Amino acid sequence: FTDGAFPNLGQAVWMGQNAVDILTEHVANNPGNDDFATDLARAQMFNGLILMVTGEIQEDMTFSDKQEDGAPVGPAGMAAVLDRAITNLDAAVAGFAALGDSDREMNARALRARAHMSRAIWDELNPTATVGGPIAYPAALADANAVIAGTGGDWQFNLSYSESSGSCGMCSNVNSRGENQWDVSLVENTGPGATGRTGVVTLIDPHTGAPDLSVARALAQWGDDQYGDLTISSVRLMRLILAENDLATGGGGAGSVFETQINAIRDLDDSSAGYDFTSGGAVSDVAALQHARRVHTLHMGLRLQDMYRWGITDPLWQSGGQAVTNPGEMLPITIIECRANSLIDASTCS
Repeated sequence: FTDGAFPNLGQAVWMGQNAVDILTEHVANNPGNDDFATDLARAQMFNGLILMVTGEIQEDMTFSDKQEDGAPVGPAGMAAVLDRAITNLDAAVAGFAALGDSDREMNARALRARAHMSRAIWDELNPTATVGGPIAYPAALADANAVIAGTGGDWQFNLSYSESSGSCGMCSNVNSRGENQWDVSLVENTGPGATGRTGVVTLIDPHTGAPDLSVARALAQWGDDQYGDLTISSVRLMRLILAENDLATGGGGAGSVFETQINAIRDLDDSSAGYDFTSGGAVSDVAALQHARRVHTLHMGLRLQDMYRWGITDPLWQSGGQAVTNPGEMLPITIIECRANSLIDASTCS
């Protein structure tokens, strides 16, 4: 699956930057043209998005120019990829603000908050992840607060798919084809088939003792066909950023920002299910955070980061695999690129 997807990732990285380069020239040649300015801000936002995801999931990456090979940046160079994502998102936020496009500005701010969060997590995972506590996200706080204030409710920034836009390969592989499935500790799968993969929620809410309602919500949103929505950022993620930052900076407990934000997320699913950290219950601040991160970032591609930084392993990981022997290791440059790129020694490509 990773080898089949790598060319698409490389193409997306190239096209994102190419769009920014072309539209930057158009804007320079057409001052005051709001259409070009809007297109440029959108290009910067989506370039930031693909660079952000690349920085989150890849251990290394090449930046080729169509048929001209690009050298790998190296594992240490992936921090700069996330920095490039943030720079593009800075430009997108400024561009949308100047145009008065508040809706798209919120999208770009929600992405930038996630990018700053992932940049801080990257530092915790490299060069090798060790088990640690909550992380502070000072660079993400202003955007997180702005998105919460500017959107409200259960707002999400989704990539949506339909017959007119093209299929979502990840959705199709889970629902229609059944080649991947939900983690059985989250959902007991009862598919697949022509009507898609369905299931029963198995993850138990540590506070209520009942099947987790947020997993049920995500399962319903994911649907049963090849056109599920992919959530890239959300109000839930913004509140998680604020909550973890509070724990990392000495907060937590009754009446804290942490308690307020975690319960605000829980209220979106069941207003009677809030934690009370004055009660001395069995759920600690950190346990509540870890559970919330798991169930409110489903399908965002952030789970492996959290597993590494909290020392969580999966029963299916093999004892000699890099996920076990080198915690913090992300996805490699795959063999299709190793064989095609003259700047990589394919004989040493892991």
